[in-house]
Amino acid sequence: ALKRLKGGEKWKKFDEMCNKKSVNVFHCNLMMSASGSLQGRDELFGRMRELEVEPDVVTFSIYIDKACKMERMDVAERALSDMKALGIEPNVYVFSALIDGYGKLGMLSQATGVWNRMKTLGIVP
Repeated sequence: ALKRLKGGEKWKKFDEMCNKKSVNVFHCNLMMSASGSLQGRDELFGRMRELEVEPDVVTFSIYIDKACKMERMDVAERALSDMKALGIEPNVYVFSALIDGYGKLGMLSQATGVWNRMKTLGIVP
């Protein structure tokens, strides 16, 4: 039901689900995708911690992609470090978002560095 809702209705339903403690990572990933700001996504990570819902590679992939689209490569790189600290391995989507973000900013040496990190980990584009 959460997936089909829009805007405020989606957030209202999510809040209800949080209050009932019936939220899982799938629900949080939907909301991470729906959030329009870094602050909103950071607050969602906080709620996940409170509810003891562990983020997964999809959670971080969405977060990193949105940070890159907002030209916040510092935030994206910090999220990559956070995910590694949690033992979550980045996938091709995470690295593609970083490469795209750096590329669009004209930061080609950083984009190449991400490409090399990806290859070192054996991740095929």
